[in-house]
Amino acid sequence: MAEPEKFLDLKGKKIAKATGGEGVCSESFLVLTSIFTDHHEKPFELGTGSYGTVIGFVSKTDKNAGVAVKKYLGPFLTEKKVQRCFRELQLLRSLNHENVVKWVSAYTEGSREAYTIYLVTEYAGPDLRQLLNLETKRADLLKNPASGRVKKVRFPATLCTKANGLVDEHFSLNSFKRMIFELLRAIEYLSSLNILHRDVKPSNLAVNKAGKLTLLDFGMARVYEKRGQEVTSDSGTCLYRAIETIVMWDEGERGLISYDDKADIWSIGAVLCEMITGDVLFEVELKREGQIAPYPIDVVRKAIEICGQIPDNVISKHLLLLTMRARKKVFGKRMRKVKIQGSISSNIFAKTAGEPWLQAEIEADQKSLADFIKKTLAFDHNKRMSVQQALKHPFLDAVRVRKARAAAIPIPDEPNRTVEEWQERIWKFINDKTKQPVV
Repeated sequence: MAEPEKFLDLKGKKIAKATGGEGVCSESFLVLTSIFTDHHEKPFELGTGSYGTVIGFVSKTDKNAGVAVKKYLGPFLTEKKVQRCFRELQLLRSLNHENVVKWVSAYTEGSREAYTIYLVTEYAGPDLRQLLNLETKRADLLKNPASGRVKKVRFPATLCTKANGLVDEHFSLNSFKRMIFELLRAIEYLSSLNILHRDVKPSNLAVNKAGKLTLLDFGMARVYEKRGQEVTSDSGTCLYRAIETIVMWDEGERGLISYDDKADIWSIGAVLCEMITGDVLFEVELKREGQIAPYPIDVVRKAIEICGQIPDNVISKHLLLLTMRARKKVFGKRMRKVKIQGSISSNIFAKTAGEPWLQAEIEADQKSLADFIKKTLAFDHNKRMSVQQALKHPFLDAVRVRKARAAAIPIPDEPNRTVEEWQERIWKFINDKTKQPVV
């Protein structure tokens, strides 16, 4: 195993270093124990998926400091997987913004010919999806205390409302505004570097005890050289993806299409709606046995039902790329547009849809909220807000804080390689102590 560097928390204190010895942690993380357990509490799982497993460690001496360790699962199985792995490592080591997860280190276990990759970042708090689930669960328990228990994950005190001197552990609309503002600042920083995140969703947003939001998981991110550059269409979770990024996902076709950072703005609109209602905005039923993810075409139909008809210019630009069979799935046998069952207004502002503790704030701020959602969830990306326009929108007036724009140094996207070439590239990248690009 390549010896890791000394790990530092954000205050500059030494919190861990390689000490050698055998580990006693979970089977998939044996290598980590000797590095972290002397300085950290018992590890806890943060997430598991097709990308790998993430384990969290909180410092024994500072409960606000900690690290998250990702072990990549099968990164060398395909050129696409290993390329995404390298992009995440490269980007996180280069990025520096208060609302973007911070790189700590990366290291390898095994020989140069066959090794496992570990990425170490700051632990930025529980993810927003977990907190929203807890919020809904707590609300249910208030109505029926005997229905079960709530997992002990404390809400950020700065985001909670107070009533009769007691903390009511629900997010306020103002809390969500602040989160959206911080998320937009992160996207603005990435945009200045020509970086698309491409996977903005609640489970990729962490909120710490101070209420600060941090953008996580750059496994789907990539650099583009110029606006309008063609990039792959297979990006991110389709429930949060803009239509221009998913239109070629039918009939097994995955090709190059043109989109830019406004695709991340659509995702932010979907996240805001989920904050308010507690439900995934474009969630669809899984129709087939064994299906683990929604079909993109079903998500497009759901988006039409909620957001209205797709403009003709968007259809001609994007949907004509689909096969005839795929277009019929969207518009019906006679190529007619689907009947709209609802609208953004009826889905978001109905008293039965929004979380009950938000209703007073929603009614007071309905005009600017409706306009913000409308301009983020626009099918036509030319009519969708830019990140700069979103940051200046009246909906965020109450939480807007003037801060100097973070300095940004361009990060080049590297050429395609074979799996073997990527394997050698990543080894050099991680084990190069000078942290200089390897040509």
